[in-house]
Amino acid sequence: MLQLGMTNGIKVYLGEKEGMNKHLTIWGKSGSGKSVAMQIITSRIIENGGTVLAFDLHGTLSEKNIYAPLRDKFAGATNNVEAYTEGIPANLFAPAIFEDGGVERPEDTVSAFCDIIEKTVSLGVRQRAALQRAAKYVLEENLYAQKGLSALEDGLKLQKTDVAANVADKLQFLLGRNIFKDADSDMLIEHGKLNIIRLSKFDDKTQALVSELLLAHIWRRVLSGEIKDLYIMIDEFQNISLKKGSALEKFLVEGRKYGIGLILATQALGINFTNSQQKLLLQSGIQLYFKPAENEIRDVAKILGGTEIAAYSMLLSRLDIGECVALGPIQIGETGTLVSSSPTKLKITV
Repeated sequence: MLQLGMTNGIKVYLGEKEGMNKHLTIWGKSGSGKSVAMQIITSRIIENGGTVLAFDLHGTLSEKNIYAPLRDKFAGATNNVEAYTEGIPANLFAPAIFEDGGVERPEDTVSAFCDIIEKTVSLGVRQRAALQRAAKYVLEENLYAQKGLSALEDGLKLQKTDVAANVADKLQFLLGRNIFKDADSDMLIEHGKLNIIRLSKFDDKTQALVSELLLAHIWRRVLSGEIKDLYIMIDEFQNISLKKGSALEKFLVEGRKYGIGLILATQALGINFTNSQQKLLLQSGIQLYFKPAENEIRDVAKILGGTEIAAYSMLLSRLDIGECVALGPIQIGETGTLVSSSPTKLKITV
């Protein structure tokens, strides 16, 4: 069992089997304790033999920002991927392996790669065709193994068309920096460890686009059975696309059947997401509400209390740092009561 925290001096555990999924969403204003809570929960997952892939977008997992009591624990259980200086080890041109052992055809691998790119960069029909020709060239010549994703620029230049040149311009944030490089999944995700993709040195737009590309790549590896039983953690995830068909949306909707859980944190529910996206996020197995911003208290109270808005507004406004209200299946005590619907106040503790 995964311990979340304490309530009235009693340990509280995550009721994973009873939840709709393994996803955990964390809400709360800056300074409310949500980032430390993510780190504590992550440490417990690792202690239980689990694996976590964390997207560090804003330096919240830098050494100085790791909660002091956890620094020694993380030091020996972390696989750091320095995206800015070393690139991300991910074979974006690897063919999918099917359940029956069959291997994806090269033309389908190229098409899937272009789909991943098109999820993050808007392309016209002719631009998509130019990208496919370049990707086919890279795959046939085995250039990704030699040059990483920058090899795609070679395939675009060889076409000597304005359309291909426009595609190269659109992808310059990827091709010029060569953010992705050839490697197997074990270099990206070491089992039983906290694997941190360090992206904080990039600007916000590049962080989001790289994250979406990597999530789409991981989703393909999940579907082919290469990656399973994984938690994906993203602090301040509001800039990552939740549109229909995006990788993050697919993980939220279908992740459970593949053993994938998301741990997502952000400050505000109302201003960052559309109504449909809010509904999707509120289907997470467990939701932890830390102290909201003043203008969000009533909205969160409605989620928690229905007709008891005033009571929950008061509860939320009086939360201390590290305290939250949990909504979803939790177990109070090792052999105690399972609470599946009533919001429960608890403190996230080491």
